[in-house]
Amino acid sequence: MNISERVRAIVADVLAIDPGLLTEESSPEDFDVWDSVQHLSLVLALEEQFGLQFEPEDIDRMRSIGGIVRIVEGRLNGGASRNGDRDQAV
Repeated sequence: MNISERVRAIVADVLAIDPGLLTEESSPEDFDVWDSVQHLSLVLALEEQFGLQFEPEDIDRMRSIGGIVRIVEGRLNGGASRNGDRDQAV
């Protein structure tokens, strides 16, 4: 399973939704259950599953599935990711 698939599976599990509903563009605006509390639960699940610790700036930029994937990839590659989505609000 690649990083994108793993992120989608984690998001689906945390939000208790069908993973088939998730796309790279999926964001909190698309799902009522993806509120601020669930977003924090998602961040904790991602940190646990990938063995990472996100900076507050990373969390603020987690605004879509694709953005989350890019942030996780950046962290796994040993650095602070600066390429998450910045356009959409959480």
